[in-house]
Amino acid sequence: MIVVRYFLIIVFFLSITSNSTVYAETVEFFNGAAQINAKSSDGLPIKIIVRTTKYSPSFPYRKGFGWGADTVPNNPAPSYPQSVITSVDLKAGKEDIFVPLSAYGDLANPRTISFEITQKGFRLIVNGGDAGTSYEAVLDFEGEHIKRRKVLDGEFPIEVWEETVYSFISKTDER
Repeated sequence: MIVVRYFLIIVFFLSITSNSTVYAETVEFFNGAAQINAKSSDGLPIKIIVRTTKYSPSFPYRKGFGWGADTVPNNPAPSYPQSVITSVDLKAGKEDIFVPLSAYGDLANPRTISFEITQKGFRLIVNGGDAGTSYEAVLDFEGEHIKRRKVLDGEFPIEVWEETVYSFISKTDER
């Protein structure tokens, strides 16, 4: 049963990451940040910095965590996260790419970030949590915008996941 489950997880992971990954890099968080310097498929420099802070009971979104923290509503002894993501700074060439709070605001206890080049742009992957709270957040970027975010439960990625699709007006839109 365990072998079949891991086989299915590997097959599922390969299916969601198989759109022509050319380059990949993974880094761990150190002193509250993780940074990747890479290049897009057309040679444009990409710089990603993900910052975290220690969790505080006064954190404004403390009741909204869903990924990487064991915060069950009305739990008399919740297990709050050790750290929360506070910003994702992304630069492609000299252009800052806007990453909305909704793309990372509910991700806690991040462990690593990864960068992959895809057919239409690039992907930022945040892995976090531990054991029963583990997750993988996949943020897909095309051009100057985030296009999609999908967060998968680390133990049951096929059954438990959340997806957000983003739509922005391009800077080159002539309307």
